[in-house]
Amino acid sequence: MVQCAEDKLLVRVQLDLFGTRHLIKAADLTLGSAGCRPTRIYSQNHTVLFVYGLHECGSKLQMSGDFLIYTTHLTHSPEYHGSVIVRTNGAVVPIECRYFRKGN
Repeated sequence: MVQCAEDKLLVRVQLDLFGTRHLIKAADLTLGSAGCRPTRIYSQNHTVLFVYGLHECGSKLQMSGDFLIYTTHLTHSPEYHGSVIVRTNGAVVPIECRYFRKGN
């Protein structure tokens, strides 16, 4: 779930990221090219929350027509420890927030 607020970005991620009923580790998730870590982990419902300013975490801003567009990405990069079998893949999920350039 992505919510584009006036000055910040909220991203809520289910730890069952792939819908396989196998949870990933919250520590394997980052936001943007700056690799921002989750701001909150909810163990009771297996979700994590990222709350950052629109200009944080290495997001990019571009103008296109009547829109300001902020782009970033959520990255799942599983850590491999020794010879442990890891049954999950990495993933990059693009995120985009669009705002009208004109008006309030």
